[in-house]
Amino acid sequence: MKYAAFILLIAVISCSKSTTTKAKLSGSIIGKWIQTAYLADPGDGSGTWQKDNTGSGYIIFNEDSTAQCSSVPYFGELKFYHILSDSTLTLEYADGTTFPHMYKVEENTLTLTGGCIEACGSRYKKAPTM
Repeated sequence: MKYAAFILLIAVISCSKSTTTKAKLSGSIIGKWIQTAYLADPGDGSGTWQKDNTGSGYIIFNEDSTAQCSSVPYFGELKFYHILSDSTLTLEYADGTTFPHMYKVEENTLTLTGGCIEACGSRYKKAPTM
């Protein structure tokens, strides 16, 4: 009986720790982000960050792992995101296509890179909450 109780205790501790970790990782990106810059690279690694003054690009990460995006329409409709670590996530589109990305949140700035053959990325500022 003690052995079964010990196994149950270990299982509960393991599950609660991983849930807390996932919530902590995803919590930093939850919300709406407005695109402020994009990485333009001709394919040779010499790319530079270009300012985006339009204010029309955005990405939304919801608590339930659903997502929306306006800034990469050529991939189709963004549906989900999956946090893989404190610096890696996967974006999943309506057709089932997925792309891995590196992400970094510093203060109110989110930087997403990857998902392309050449260097590419976007920078976002946290949108004010209503």
